[in-house]
Amino acid sequence: MYYTESDTWRVGPVRRFPSFSAFGALAFAVLRMVDAYEWLVHTSDVRVALSRTLSAAEELPGACPRTTAGVEAFARLTTDSTSQQARLPTFRALRDRACAGDAASRRELVRDLEDADAAEIQLLGVRRARLRRDALAAFAVFVANLAAAFGLALSAVRARRRAVTELRESEERFRLLAESATDLTRVHAPDGSYLYATPSCERLLGYTPAEMLAMPVGELFHPDEREELLAAIAAVARNAAPPVTHRLRRKTGEYRWFETQTHPIFDARGKLDRYYTTSRDVHDRVEAQQKLERLTVTDELTSLHNRRGFVMLAGHEHLLALRQGRGLLLVYADLDGLKRINDELGHDRGDEAIRDFAQVMRKTFRASDVVARLGGDEFAALAFDVADHQSGVVEARMRSAVDAFNERGERPYRLSASVGCALLPPGAHRTLDDLVAEADKKMYERKRARPDRAAR
Repeated sequence: MYYTESDTWRVGPVRRFPSFSAFGALAFAVLRMVDAYEWLVHTSDVRVALSRTLSAAEELPGACPRTTAGVEAFARLTTDSTSQQARLPTFRALRDRACAGDAASRRELVRDLEDADAAEIQLLGVRRARLRRDALAAFAVFVANLAAAFGLALSAVRARRRAVTELRESEERFRLLAESATDLTRVHAPDGSYLYATPSCERLLGYTPAEMLAMPVGELFHPDEREELLAAIAAVARNAAPPVTHRLRRKTGEYRWFETQTHPIFDARGKLDRYYTTSRDVHDRVEAQQKLERLTVTDELTSLHNRRGFVMLAGHEHLLALRQGRGLLLVYADLDGLKRINDELGHDRGDEAIRDFAQVMRKTFRASDVVARLGGDEFAALAFDVADHQSGVVEARMRSAVDAFNERGERPYRLSASVGCALLPPGAHRTLDDLVAEADKKMYERKRARPDRAAR
């Protein structure tokens, strides 16, 4: 509780402070809470180790080093648990057999790891309950000491009202800070304006708390997400919002990804009084996820789209062309002589030839066209807004790029390609599969008709 000087004057001077036994009780309660929190963190660490081990075990035998490291981490973290330590010989035996390729041992190892995780989940619940109990005990002792220090001379109604309000706010703030002590926690008015920001805002965003309090609502949001986030703020008055992943602007101007959880606080009449937001920096995780998503549609050797990426993007552009009546040209190309290059010069030179032809494809088509390596020596491209007479122009441009490469003579091989084209005239309706089949057929017809076919 907070009292003004006039409050102290009315109740008179405080003649007696809490005894040492009261302070000792407070210290004991706090130590118990700290101990309970450390055990809760420890259990969470064990679950993290189990989660990583499970993930690696599902990929055995390829992930044997990660699985071994996970099992040993679990062993180090559970030295205080006789039941979990008893599982280790079984884990290690199953891991060794699974690393050797035994699928049944891998499945049994996964089941045993899941059982160990279930035991940790049960223990986590017990330790969470203990932390809540000890935290409430520490808070109760703290409030009792304050009440003893300042006296109980205020009227019962006023004291009760203030105690209930401050107890609710203190408990909520304590819970949020306990869950994410290093995250950015803010208190907002119902319109979203800042009322309070933790000092961590300077470390995470570069702004001091005072600078943040002076900012208008939505100032730090990314322009692409501002409307959606402002709508989410308006919805807080009705119910708690789920976590939202979004970007916040740092003082340097760069944007970082955060995951924000909103907790509304309602007054006695059920009206939104204020709300708390806790924002956790998840930039590295989101960047890694986005990189992984890019890798799933990118050919690793050439950095062109792979088959999956081509099907996704070309399918989207094909539907768009049908709706808008635009023309499309689908080009199917096969790099000739790749087997001969691999046999005579080695696979490294073969990979080099594939990369060289990928550069030819890039120079032939525009940056807005969809260009892909479908696999092996097969390439495809989808060009937009192409009329009937332009397919020959595209082929001529590709031949010119191939000839320019060969004239430089920088490689111990010459590039050559068989090409087939299929056109979707503006306003026509053909499926993408039809275009691919036609282009593929024409490409193979040209390949069979080449005089040097036997040499490829």
